[in-house]
Amino acid sequence: MVKGEFGKLFLVDAYRVWDVYLTGGCVELRHGWHCLSEGVHDSPGLSFISVSEAAWEAQQTAKMPRFYFDLAMAKQYLATGQTPFTPNLSAMYGLSKALDVLLEEGMENVFGRHANIGQFTRDGARALGLELLVSDEAYASNTVTAIKVPEGVDQKALMGKMRTETMLFWPEARDV
Repeated sequence: MVKGEFGKLFLVDAYRVWDVYLTGGCVELRHGWHCLSEGVHDSPGLSFISVSEAAWEAQQTAKMPRFYFDLAMAKQYLATGQTPFTPNLSAMYGLSKALDVLLEEGMENVFGRHANIGQFTRDGARALGLELLVSDEAYASNTVTAIKVPEGVDQKALMGKMRTETMLFWPEARDV
């Protein structure tokens, strides 16, 4: 997808963007943002949102009802230093603490730690004779390593064994 290619707006749910930038940092998000709640080790409950000028203009004439969250209302409240609804204070305090921890460790150290763990995981998988979904190190993520299920291995049985005998950090895999 090329920015502005068709003159259309699009929504990106950048849930796992944090550590895929080749320099070991983050994907450059709009306005210089470099992270998401998962990327700063915060619990769920907050979303970082960036809206382009074109999107703000489009929302002025949009007719779709806003049942859950109205960005225009949020922008009006933001101008007064308020929020339209009671914010998730525990998540905000958690974010503050998570940012303190990250800054104390130092972002270069955080990126280095992720790079070391990612490389260790990829090297370990290869040493076991497993094939990685992303085999080119230039494109490998330091936070997510996808390993192909070997031929002749029952994927459902493998996932069941991983669920009961290991720590599987992939809740979406529950139905696999």
